[in-house]
Amino acid sequence: MIDLVIFGATGDLTRRKLLPALYQLEAAQKLPEGLRIIGVGRKLVEPGLFREQARESLEKFEGKIDPGVWDRLSGRIGYEASDYSVESLRAMSHRLAPSVLFYLALPPDVFPTVAANLGQAGLSKENGGFRRLVIEKPFGHDLASALELQNQLLQHWSESQILRIDHYLGKETVQNVLVFRFANAWLEPLWNNLHIAQVQITVAEEIGVEGRGEFYDKVGAVRDIVQNHMMQLLTLSALEPPPKIEADLLHNEKVKVLRSIRPLSRENLVQGQYVGYLEEAGLEFSSTETFAALKLYLDNWRWKGVPFYLRTGKKLARKHTEVALQFKGPPQRLFEDTDCNPEPGWLVLEVQPQEGMHIDVEVKTPGLQLSSRRTSLRASYRSKGLGELSAYATLILDALNGDRSLFLRFDEVEWAWRVLEPVLRPVDPPELYAPGSIGPNNQFSLLEDGHRWRKLG
Repeated sequence: MIDLVIFGATGDLTRRKLLPALYQLEAAQKLPEGLRIIGVGRKLVEPGLFREQARESLEKFEGKIDPGVWDRLSGRIGYEASDYSVESLRAMSHRLAPSVLFYLALPPDVFPTVAANLGQAGLSKENGGFRRLVIEKPFGHDLASALELQNQLLQHWSESQILRIDHYLGKETVQNVLVFRFANAWLEPLWNNLHIAQVQITVAEEIGVEGRGEFYDKVGAVRDIVQNHMMQLLTLSALEPPPKIEADLLHNEKVKVLRSIRPLSRENLVQGQYVGYLEEAGLEFSSTETFAALKLYLDNWRWKGVPFYLRTGKKLARKHTEVALQFKGPPQRLFEDTDCNPEPGWLVLEVQPQEGMHIDVEVKTPGLQLSSRRTSLRASYRSKGLGELSAYATLILDALNGDRSLFLRFDEVEWAWRVLEPVLRPVDPPELYAPGSIGPNNQFSLLEDGHRWRKLG
């Protein structure tokens, strides 16, 4: 028997993400036999009412509910009120199974307290089963706070028990970066500085802060997206092939990428803020960036001299996430005396809103003239209705099974902060950009000669 104990069971993360993920796993019959789901929160809620509220959340965020699936899932769900104190948690301990996954769906500032109280209540000790602790990003606000959080967690939990979630790693297309790279032998010889001229990683959003202004203004785009999501996309795109797809071997290669990043300065980063941010966030003044673009280099054998451009922002023209690698041009002007004007092609891995990949190539334009045009060889990642498990569903199942491959080891977190530490301070004032645009003009100053930003979408 296994217990999944969710702290913050009446909160937004549980309603929007965790409950739909558990429903998907139940529908796919992937949940372990005998698994109990115990919601824990400060509110006094009868278990029956909590299950009713859970169903309402599923209908809102998951859509139409299969009655049979819900009956099976609801039979697993219970609820306990707790103030998260040592005494309250100790009183709960005798009702728990030998194997427990504790999920802290709570504000980051209470992670250390709840983790410590669980430890003091004896709930981190393993005796005939496992005890694991899941925490959500952000993992600190800077390097010093990340190290402090880690020291606090290690007082009662071992590193092997701590699972740090970055939901981007649960996305199918992000995982497919590894398969696409290493399962296709023809591609690996091209994936290096001999053939690649530049790499662009984009995470663009159409939305603004949407009522999260108080939280977002303390974070900004670099901490909210670059330090975690984009660094993960970078490491997966740039790492060397591990001997096997095992958690520690994979983490080792990702850390090597982070450690190879050339030290950054303010010239490597541009920041911006969309017009209307202050009003939307309810602020009179703020220098917090809602857009960040970064240029960096990896000083290693594979990527020496190849610029990696990272950009992310809110209130941009389109929602779009991709990893794009541009090939170098041909070594001679074979078509110099013709109407052909070929441009170097791109290999693009699309993460959202569509999942797939495409390669841009030059082909002849039909007709008598010898001229060329650009076309794309496209492959959709999935057919509609196939494999509809969310990122959270994937990660919850891995956490229950003890597979740490898609979670972050602390040295990954630490080195991501070490890389960005020199550029964390916001620009005052940030350059303003219009909502629905591609972002501030100063982003173009990062580009090397002959390079230009890809269109969003």
